[in-house]
Amino acid sequence: MKEVTDRRFPIGRFEYNKNYTLDDTRKQIKDIARLPKELKKLVKKLKDGALDKPYRQGGWTARQVIHHLADSHMNAYIRFKLAATETAPIIKPYEEKLWAETEDAKHGSAKTSIKLLAALHDRWVDFMISLSEDDLDKGYFHPATKRTVALREAIALYAWHANHHLAHVKLVADGNFEKKKSDDKKKDRKTKSAAKPAPAPKAAAPAGDKPKRGRRPS
Repeated sequence: MKEVTDRRFPIGRFEYNKNYTLDDTRKQIKDIARLPKELKKLVKKLKDGALDKPYRQGGWTARQVIHHLADSHMNAYIRFKLAATETAPIIKPYEEKLWAETEDAKHGSAKTSIKLLAALHDRWVDFMISLSEDDLDKGYFHPATKRTVALREAIALYAWHANHHLAHVKLVADGNFEKKKSDDKKKDRKTKSAAKPAPAPKAAAPAGDKPKRGRRPS
């Protein structure tokens, strides 16, 4: 198993302001298209309780990552449609960290979000394939970053996003998840307890010192 040195960005960070050819964009669309099937394969590999294991200390669980992908890509689909049909529309950001802490994100069925992603990506991929070169130059304005994101860059971003979070779920599926500190402390206590020598048995009292029945020891 290849060792991951940076669990937060196992495939590296996304690079902005790059030039993308039409061939690059087609490849990136394929990466987006394969996400639901790849997630489904990984979830089948997850053992009991693994969905609720974090891929890194302080990070989301595999379940939260899967639900985040659904949340994020639903927003992305709307942003893409707005960009293609309006002139540099201002998109509405959302608090992804808070969304990941809602009850459905922490405890909801991962299969539900995978089904949602499968249906969503069918529509989204069909839409992206239909975009012309001129369409790819259209974009949306992101108020948080104060910049206009062209659709060709947005496609690259979400292809990276898909692979980025697939790598997180794969860490957990491969058993390479981060244990909680509390689990380590419990393990240390058990190890120390097992290492302690067993108390020596008490020596039996000599037969002559044993009090006779009916008499109290003096």
